[in-house]
Amino acid sequence: MPKRILFVHPCAGMGGAPLSLLYLIEQLDPQRYEAEVLFIGTGGPEVDLYRQRGIPLRLRSDITSYSHAHGAYLSLRSLRPWQVLTRPLQILPSARRMRDELRSHPVDLVHINTSVMLPAGLGAAWAGVPVVWHMRELLRPGLVGLRRWFVRTCIHRSASAVIAISKCSAASLLPGPQVRVIYNFVNFDQFDHRLDGQQCRAALGVPPESPIVLMLGGLVASKGADVFVKAASIVRERFPRVIFLLVGYGPGGESPSWIKRVLRRCAEGAGLVPSMERRVLGLIRKHGLEDTVRLTGVRSDVPQFLAASTLLVWPATVPHFARPIIEAGAMARPVVASDFPASREIVVSDETGVLVRPGDAVALAEGIMKVLADRNLATRMGEAGFRLAQQRYRAREGAAAVMALYDEVLGLAEGTRTVRDAGWPAFSGRKPRTHGRMGRTAGMRALVTGGAGFIGSNVVREALSAGWDITVLDNFSTGYPENLPPGDAVRLVRGDVRDPAAVDEALHGVEAVFHLAAAVGNVRSIEDPSSDSDINILGTIRVLEGMRKAGLRRLVFSSSAAIFGEPRRMPIDEDHPAEPDSPYGVSKLSAEKHCLCYGRLYDWDVACLRYFNVYGVNQRFDAYGNVIPIFGTRLLRGEPLVIYGDGEQTRDFVDVRDVARANRLALERRARGPFNIGSGQATTVNILASLITGASGLSSEVTHQPPRAGEVRQSAADIRLATKTLGYVPSVPLTAGLRDYMAWFATI
Repeated sequence: MPKRILFVHPCAGMGGAPLSLLYLIEQLDPQRYEAEVLFIGTGGPEVDLYRQRGIPLRLRSDITSYSHAHGAYLSLRSLRPWQVLTRPLQILPSARRMRDELRSHPVDLVHINTSVMLPAGLGAAWAGVPVVWHMRELLRPGLVGLRRWFVRTCIHRSASAVIAISKCSAASLLPGPQVRVIYNFVNFDQFDHRLDGQQCRAALGVPPESPIVLMLGGLVASKGADVFVKAASIVRERFPRVIFLLVGYGPGGESPSWIKRVLRRCAEGAGLVPSMERRVLGLIRKHGLEDTVRLTGVRSDVPQFLAASTLLVWPATVPHFARPIIEAGAMARPVVASDFPASREIVVSDETGVLVRPGDAVALAEGIMKVLADRNLATRMGEAGFRLAQQRYRAREGAAAVMALYDEVLGLAEGTRTVRDAGWPAFSGRKPRTHGRMGRTAGMRALVTGGAGFIGSNVVREALSAGWDITVLDNFSTGYPENLPPGDAVRLVRGDVRDPAAVDEALHGVEAVFHLAAAVGNVRSIEDPSSDSDINILGTIRVLEGMRKAGLRRLVFSSSAAIFGEPRRMPIDEDHPAEPDSPYGVSKLSAEKHCLCYGRLYDWDVACLRYFNVYGVNQRFDAYGNVIPIFGTRLLRGEPLVIYGDGEQTRDFVDVRDVARANRLALERRARGPFNIGSGQATTVNILASLITGASGLSSEVTHQPPRAGEVRQSAADIRLATKTLGYVPSVPLTAGLRDYMAWFATI
């Protein structure tokens, strides 16, 4: 029987939060979850939209909100300054009403869609219902910090799990294991970059040769519409045919009460409250922009507007996650956006768009003109933004990560103890950790074989950041001492995985093993297959036997996509036939089978992570190794980039930081079986050469040589199983990862 989930959202108008929630609900598996929405308020366009989509909902207007986020907070400088005092007094009564609501309409889980619904979250916790809190905004620091402390503490103590839509959003919360970063996602069927925008242009009366600069957000103070209009006056001087479209809430008219009109005018005149509507309309009249700037009002055909536009502008004056930016990426449109830490997560400066100083109309205009003046630049930025959106914001993977979190909270994963079973009432002391399949991980003692190597050292760093005690076993044949943290942060055993005595010493006192020590490389294995098998197969058996004798039962093994050989279908899933084309692939497949066999024989938790093309910090040049450090070395030396074959062969490049996180997740969740770990995106070597050249800021010729034996033609991972089971969602786009890698690579 499906689990009932109640989604709680305020009636605050159409915007990114209700749209993001709608996309999530529409992606849920109806066989597993039954969704219903409780709107807090009296109605609005978002309620109408949900009704049109056939989503069950109900309304309550007697449960209040409590706002303390950027762009939504209680302020003395407002028309209702008394709410700074009255709203806190309404929290407890509203929480009790929410508790009673859940007692009369029982559900299995409550999903709070924004931080402002603090009373609803508290009431759900009081009712004993697990709460997943979706943080879609950044908490405001405030003058003293008391209100921020109160909101953070309430969320931390009431929520079984917290979803932050960005790393910046997560950083504004109290740290804890229940906080997960799951980016907002986009419906690529609706936001289809192949849409033709000419029909929209014709409806607007905009000729094909006129560039369109689009802003989504309307006349909202935090969105920066006034900055947008000021920039329009500057851009028009150079591009007289340009059209600026402002989509969203437009002029709303005035109150019919003359008393309220007078009071508002007085408050605006005294500078107590902003009047974005009057300011924007005044700027349009002042600069004669009636034919240049058009206010369209709220639209339901945003994808068509994006298809018709030349670029998107996000001139926000306060930091928050900008849904229009990721929608523009899905539509392959470049962006010019305010430079906040939150926007740096979704805009790769000079790759997918241009970042400018917030509130600076001149800087915004210069950014817009930079894109308008160079069509090739606009196209490259749009294509890079599309690749980033494909890598990070796909609805299927994002929804799968949320559903995996629901399963964890509800105890649907095998053996998990639910939060409700833990018997914890809100504000009755510290919230206990969940147990069972998630297992105890705080203070975990783990061994990382090959921990001084490229991937192993990043796994060590990830584990240390989680507070684990780490032992490293490495013979430094390919690893480097400088890859390890300084001092005594890790216990180091110098030795070979083929040496039983070294393995036994390294296993002493640990509870789990990350086995990464290996001979790596298709070409190297062809030249010396005996050594390859000796290390990868015999070394793995030594580790397995050592674990068996030590009574250990938790293993994460680093396998490889090389086990598949030339793919028969794309993308490659875990059930794809394994027909390796090199001795390396054969040895990794054999080692993987040994690990899984031991897991079945002795009831171990064994996860085999099949890496695709991993790159990143601590990956050094190796003539037999990954193409990225080879290209990086040649760029720094001023040598041509050598591509074997026509360069149209594809690879799935995944940043090592994502791979390290996948290792931690697999151990934390006591995962069993094989999992593909990649980005889920295929990139040709020709495109890679272009991207890494741009990331380095250097230039180089490209030459081609005959294809090499043992290399597959196409490769891309299907990562749905890892997303569903591990909660694994790649977070580092290729352009950003290459830039970080080349910055590090240039220092060694």
